[in-house]
Amino acid sequence: MNRTGMSTRVRGLFACLTILALLIGAPIALLLLGAIPTFDGFTWRDLLRQDDGTLALQAITIAAWITWAWCATTILLETVARLRGITTPRLPGLPQGTASRLVSAAALLFIAIPAAAPSMTPARAAATPPVPETPTPPSATAPAKVAPSRPAPKLDAPPTINYTVKRGDSLWRIADSHLGAGTRFTEIIDLNPEALAGDADFLPVGLVLRLPSPSEPTTKGESYVVKPGDTMSEVAATELHDADRYPEIFEASHDTTQPDGTHLTDPDQIQPGWTLTIPRPHPHANEPRVPAPPPLHPDAPSIRTPETRPNIATPDAAPPVEAPASAPSREAPEESEVAPSWILPGLTGGGAVLAGGLMLLLRRHYRSQRRYRVPGQEMVGPPPELRHVEKTIHLEGPRAAALIEHLDAMLRMLSEPEHVHLVAAELGHRQITLHLGEPAALPHPWTGGPSVWTAEPEVVATDNEGLAPYPLLASIGQSDDGHLWLLNLEEPGVINLTGDREQTEALARHLAAELTVTPWSMLVQVDAHRIAPELTDLDPLRLHHHDTSDFLLPLAADLDPAGRLPGFDPDRYHAVIIAEDSEAIRVLTKTIRLDDDRSGAAAVILDALPDLSAASLTITADGHLTIEHPALRDVRLRAAGLTSEEATTCAAIVEATRSAKSRPMPKNESATHGMEALIDAAGALRPEYVHERPPDLEPAGAHSLLPEATTTYVDHCATTSEDVHQLAPVVTAETRATVTALDPALDDDLAEWQASSSRLPKLTLLGPVYLRANGVVPPARRPYFAELLAYLTLHPNGVSTGEFLEAIGVSRSRLTIDLGKLRNWLGTNPRTGHDHLQDARRTPAANRLGHPAYQAEDVLVDLDLFRRLRARGEARGADGIADLHQALRLVSGEPFTQLRERGWSWLLDGQRHDHIAVSMIVDTAHLVVNRALPEHDYDIALEAAEIAMRAAPYDDVPCLDFARVLAATGHPGSAEDHIAERLYNRDDGDGPSDPPARSRRVAG
Repeated sequence: MNRTGMSTRVRGLFACLTILALLIGAPIALLLLGAIPTFDGFTWRDLLRQDDGTLALQAITIAAWITWAWCATTILLETVARLRGITTPRLPGLPQGTASRLVSAAALLFIAIPAAAPSMTPARAAATPPVPETPTPPSATAPAKVAPSRPAPKLDAPPTINYTVKRGDSLWRIADSHLGAGTRFTEIIDLNPEALAGDADFLPVGLVLRLPSPSEPTTKGESYVVKPGDTMSEVAATELHDADRYPEIFEASHDTTQPDGTHLTDPDQIQPGWTLTIPRPHPHANEPRVPAPPPLHPDAPSIRTPETRPNIATPDAAPPVEAPASAPSREAPEESEVAPSWILPGLTGGGAVLAGGLMLLLRRHYRSQRRYRVPGQEMVGPPPELRHVEKTIHLEGPRAAALIEHLDAMLRMLSEPEHVHLVAAELGHRQITLHLGEPAALPHPWTGGPSVWTAEPEVVATDNEGLAPYPLLASIGQSDDGHLWLLNLEEPGVINLTGDREQTEALARHLAAELTVTPWSMLVQVDAHRIAPELTDLDPLRLHHHDTSDFLLPLAADLDPAGRLPGFDPDRYHAVIIAEDSEAIRVLTKTIRLDDDRSGAAAVILDALPDLSAASLTITADGHLTIEHPALRDVRLRAAGLTSEEATTCAAIVEATRSAKSRPMPKNESATHGMEALIDAAGALRPEYVHERPPDLEPAGAHSLLPEATTTYVDHCATTSEDVHQLAPVVTAETRATVTALDPALDDDLAEWQASSSRLPKLTLLGPVYLRANGVVPPARRPYFAELLAYLTLHPNGVSTGEFLEAIGVSRSRLTIDLGKLRNWLGTNPRTGHDHLQDARRTPAANRLGHPAYQAEDVLVDLDLFRRLRARGEARGADGIADLHQALRLVSGEPFTQLRERGWSWLLDGQRHDHIAVSMIVDTAHLVVNRALPEHDYDIALEAAEIAMRAAPYDDVPCLDFARVLAATGHPGSAEDHIAERLYNRDDGDGPSDPPARSRRVAG
């Protein structure tokens, strides 16, 4: 043991003894001395007479016990906080620094003890997960006799990089940050035996350590042409399956001459049309440099060579297990995700396809709702009690929704689906696999065969107008490798669900729900008998619940092939889900099974007799599912399923979003001063600060954005009298002066935003989310850091650590580290000299709230600038239309798009900033078009209408504005075609629907 390690342990031991003496020894000593506090001697008479020492002794006794209580309280607080890994709460009036230092010193004893491990045989910790058994090294006192072996060949030293230790570093933290996993800290120990000098517990600041180089030999790969909206990290995620590997693409591409004659010099600056080189691993990169010699005897124990440093155990890590050189390394999760408390388990894992189907359905509902929004108002979202369902769908649905759309399109590509007997589809992360009941030949892009075919899900058919060939395809669970399995229920026709009753009922509900919401099941009618009554609101026209079995015999008669023209697909498909066996169900299942033609039906029966079904799904009480089917042998899954409560909430959120309801634009009710007290969430002045317009035939005057008479705008534009009164009221001179005085920095901030070399960070939300800043750019995960900043800027009153953790869904340590990286990226505020993201204890919000709170200072956000410009423009009346032009030019696309996958769920809490931003842009553009058309300023009108259509492609208002601009510029035929296509023949997934009353009135 070295001298530093010994002194560390002595210091820790001394601190422990001191704590024990204070907590236990002190009160025992006081009691033995008879120092028991009492207040009997503190009467007025005793206080006024001469003290004989009794009063002083009592005062000393009380002071001694108070001092002990103070010591005990602070030490216990520090100890509990350290054990739980949280920040110690600060108690007013208690100086806790001494206790903190004492507890920290005591911890050295326990942290330092594992450093003695090299001199003893390591024991397996009971709390660590099991590891493969390896031969136990022979004891140092009893060396084992082994057969002599030839000298091991000398291995080439692995490539390394240097790292300088900073304040707060530990080997675990360095390994986590630079090697991808904290458990790789032993590799750092092995590379630095002299620098660490046998003591890996404490790292002096400035110590230089050698780390394993993250690079690997690569060869030049194929080229990639940059598309609009690409970032290098996204290209790395797509092509190399790891966004953190974008520096490899940069290194491989910086010598490439681009079409415009330039070269790549900044990974953040890539242009559409440029060519990137995707490096591929060297073919021998994963092979060991020198093959290890085979053991001379199968029972010979392994021997630790003198050069090998023994592994040092730590309290926080399991003993490392050596892996073969060719074994792939497991990468740490990007953000150390923590499962949120609100998640709905039935829509995760095997329920992901259902989550994807629900997301596609809610997306269609939202697009339809946008049509019914009137200017100046906002759509009403689901009620708060359903927010956890919506957030779960938002979290789990996007990836599954994309796979669903790809699978749907690719199955419709099949030229002769009637000859392809699909049994199951397997959805992996990078490919789709079809399992067939009979050999068949599939067209490109399918490869493999004859009964198992695969294709990448990126390949999508261009013609998607054909009918879905397998409407009764539904997911049943997820395999251990994360693949989702879908069973074509029509292929066996009759399926028996057996095993644990609670689990089989849950899968039955899941099947009923999924067959109602997936895009390929639009022709399916689902009949559920004594199961899943909670789901009827999903689609009352297609999902029916029955308390009796009276419907079964008529359905069997309808499915009878007698009298039916053979060789054609049915017009309607049937899925029958039955909670119990019966005579009527036997008649139905016999009809389905004996039909040589395509019946288009399937029956799923809980606990049916074995002779009744062609396939069987057995589920254990812990949710493990096995399949009995000739084409699906040895398939083991974690079963999908919905509880009764989960089914109720899924149906409720679909029903809540089916109808369109609007409300006045929300506002910050807590704001009592400043600009927020004058405007609503979209930047419009609140009604109490404006006046009504005069009657429609009278001009409004220069104090309104639309100064002419209301009828002028109704006659020339695609608007209504109600729209004009709502969006262009009359503003008083007093309101104008107040708004101008409250925002004197607006022009300076706008100039900074427009400057190519701005000194301030700029966050884009009114389009694809993007962050630009002048500090140290993080090497990867930039969309994640942009999300952190967006959460801060959209909560300007301050964010506590707890709120951050709940919103982002990462561990506390991960959040602290990443906020530090974000702070470095944002850099120093040139206006104040402080960090843009200050210490949470020093912010104005912390001083106001009395607890640490994060705030971002002087960060330019296009959404904020838009609201400020709209407010000032409305306050300036007719002269303010230029501010609205400027606001629209901040818009770069549909707001809040290209979001980080599995992120941004907090956006669904409280005010829907994404929905409000779309409405804000549409209303502002509508004002600009209405002002420009009567003044024959067609270029401005066309620009505003096009910006609004890009930002809100499903809103009727910009569609009608654009058509009116076309008509006004001499293109009436194009205007009519545009209205016919975008208004009357629009299909949001349920076929063309009638436009809302306002749209019909404006369109004429």
